[in-house]
Amino acid sequence: MQLSAKGITIIVVSLLVIIFLISVRSILTPFILAAVFAYILNPAVLFLKDKTHLPRRVSVVIIYTIVVAILIVLAANLGIRLTKESKELGYELRFLNKTIDTQLDSVPEWALPIITDVANSISFGSIFAPGKIWPYFSGAISGLISFFIFLVASFYFLQSGAQWMEFFQKTISVKNKIDIAILFKKINQVLGDYLRGQVFLIILMSTVSWLALSLLQVRYSLIIGIFTGVMEIVPIIGPIVAGTVAVLVAVFDGVTSFGLPPLFQGLVVAALYFLLRQTEDIFVIPHVLGHATKLHPLVVLFAVLAGGHLWGILGMILAIPVAALFRIVFDFYLSKIA
Repeated sequence: MQLSAKGITIIVVSLLVIIFLISVRSILTPFILAAVFAYILNPAVLFLKDKTHLPRRVSVVIIYTIVVAILIVLAANLGIRLTKESKELGYELRFLNKTIDTQLDSVPEWALPIITDVANSISFGSIFAPGKIWPYFSGAISGLISFFIFLVASFYFLQSGAQWMEFFQKTISVKNKIDIAILFKKINQVLGDYLRGQVFLIILMSTVSWLALSLLQVRYSLIIGIFTGVMEIVPIIGPIVAGTVAVLVAVFDGVTSFGLPPLFQGLVVAALYFLLRQTEDIFVIPHVLGHATKLHPLVVLFAVLAGGHLWGILGMILAIPVAALFRIVFDFYLSKIA
């Protein structure tokens, strides 16, 4: 199959664009998050537009205002408690470092290297030191600027996304329009179901984890619950990290529930997270996400690790949707060749 001059040009331009985006990936985060946010909200905009026959711009303003207002109200109501728990957790983590250092003297000599490695791996003081945090958060001003860019970009993505798609379709030859329309429909269905399913899982796991930890009287249950939900978007590794944090806090927070020893309480929390994970994998994920991505577990693992290597946490988050997109395109064109 020979490519036309136009096809070769499109491929070359696409490769150049990809190389350029990779080279400036450090500033793309708010734009990518804005695009995902707009993509998730787009069905609500279309629903309002179809039901009320309002112009798209007005529908976007209404939906955007409602969602942002809800987020602001939630932030205002949870902000005080989250700030308090975060501050207390910071003190607790520093105390944990001192506790670990003092307890090392009583550890048998044969186990000292192992315990030391474990202690270093959970050395929260070094993890939360300014020198470690700075590469990820370059200050409050930078964070506010990124958030402002996110708000503005997501609004324009919602408002003009349809126009950009129409412009793209006009550049396609009549011969390929049907194929491209079918391909876009498949991509939209898979990615839409995946992203909206992830949002549901975040809310579900945050709520269930918070309620369960509160019932067990584990301190900082709210912030750990939200952290558990958010870590759902980091495949494979996220739930493990969230469960580890919850268990460590349950063991070392200095509070025991129902008269349980600290270590036993940690085991209870570990069992709880294991049970939640199994319940989610068996009953929730198949119905919420289904088998939309149709990716082999090894492909998922490789994609997550590769995404993390190339782009950190954001790369791990986007790894599965991007891998699913490549699978859809590959299967589509493979079926056309066959």
